[in-house]
Formats: sequence, structure tokens, C-alpha cells
Amino acid sequence: MKIFVTVATHEQSFTRLMKQIELAAKDNPQDEFYVQYGYSVVPTGKNIHCEKFMTYSHMKEMYQKCDCVVMHAGPASMFDALNAKITPIIVPRYHDLNEHVNNHQVEFTKFLESKAFPIIAVYKDDPLEGALDDVRKGMAVKGYKSHQQKFCSDLENIIEQLVP
Repeated sequence: MKIFVTVATHEQSFTRLMKQIELAAKDNPQDEFYVQYGYSVVPTGKNIHCEKFMTYSHMKEMYQKCDCVVMHAGPASMFDALNAKITPIIVPRYHDLNEHVNNHQVEFTKFLESKAFPIIAVYKDDPLEGALDDVRKGMAVKGYKSHQQKFCSDLENIIEQLVP
């Protein structure tokens, strides 16, 4: 399985996730991990390929290339994964672990779950390996449908009615 990991550009380290990636890579040598690590420690392993940052177009390529994406709880990254028809494994950053300035990522992830978004959440004490196993077994949730095109069309109609 090819796994894309992204932590985006937030300046606080996400060491907890990088250590989980190292463990998963060690336990699953058949998998290939492509990690955008940002300001985190660089994970090491024979099957881990790392880049500090990626352009948006490179990230979109990774969504197409990989079977799975593991990410922080950033809305833009999450919706990009869903639009690429990939169920994201979301690992929110925690304030008490000095991973973020507050707990909005935890709150956002819980909100997504409460609204039945097709995500797999991995909280502070959850093992990443269980979520990866769910994806390997084909248990990843499917069914996200973007309403962006309909929204834009409806907005265009409203504007046309308002502006002669």
C-alpha cells in the first residue's frame, strides 16, 4: 500500500505522528510511506520517503498516486483527499502536547464524525496501525460527494437575478 502523510505548514512540530509513521513503516515493510513532514522531526525508515514541504500540485499528485492519506485535521487537506475519493485518516494536533495553539483540530475532527463525514479519526491515545489496517481491509468509508459545483451554479443564478 502507498501511504501519503501530510502535516502542512504549521510551525509546531508533530513528532507524535512522525513516530507513529516510523512504527507503522517498520511493522509493514511492504508499504511505502511518502511523508511531507513540515517543521516536524524527519521520520526514518527504509520505506519512508520524505519532503519538508510540497507544492499544492505535488500534493494533488500524491492523492492520485497513493492508496491512503494520513493527515493533520486541516479542512483544506481533508477536503482535497475526499475530492480525490480517498478516505482520510485524520490525526488531530493537540494543544496540551504543544502540537498547536489550541484544540480546534480535535474539535473539528469530532464535528466531522458527528456529521458522518467519511473519515477515520485517530485521537491522542489511538494507534495509527488500527486505522491503516481498516484501509488495508477495504473498510475505509466511502460516499463523500462534493456540492461545490451545485453551490457555484446556484450562486451564479442568484447573482444573475440581482444584477441586470
